[in-house]
Amino acid sequence: MGCVLSANIVDLHMPLSVKVTYVGQPFWVHTRLPLSPENLVYGNIDTAKTIVKASCLMNGMMKRLGESLNLKGHRSGQAPKRVQVIYGPHDIQGYHCPADGKYYLMSLSRLFPPTQPEPHIKNSYLVHLLRPEACQLSLKPLNSD
Repeated sequence: MGCVLSANIVDLHMPLSVKVTYVGQPFWVHTRLPLSPENLVYGNIDTAKTIVKASCLMNGMMKRLGESLNLKGHRSGQAPKRVQVIYGPHDIQGYHCPADGKYYLMSLSRLFPPTQPEPHIKNSYLVHLLRPEACQLSLKPLNSD
C-alpha cells in the first residue's frame, strides 16, 4: 500500500505484494518471508482471540502510522483481560524477522474503515473501504474496524 510507504515510518517494511483478480475474485499475492508465528510482535493470527504487542519499537511505528493516516487507536481482542489498544484493523500483523532484523507489516487489506454497507452485496464492509484521502480529510481520526 502506497499510503503506508509514503508515511515514511523509518524501519517499517512491507513484503512485495500485488492484488490479482482471478475469475472475479480478488487475491493479494505476497513474496514469502522467513517468518513464523513466533515472530509476530503486533496484531494477531488467531481471529483476535489474542492481541500481541510485544515490541515497543513496532508499537511506536504503528502509532505514528495511525497518526499519519488519521486512524485512531482502538481496543481489540476477544478475552476481556487480553484486550489491547491497536492502530489498524484487528487482523493486522506485524513481524520482526530474525533473518534480516527488519520489521514487516502484513494483512493490510482492511487498513481503512469500511464505507456504508450495501445490503444487496454480501459482506460489502470487507471490500468497500474508504480511500486514504477520505480518512485524512476527516476532522476526527477514524477506526479501521
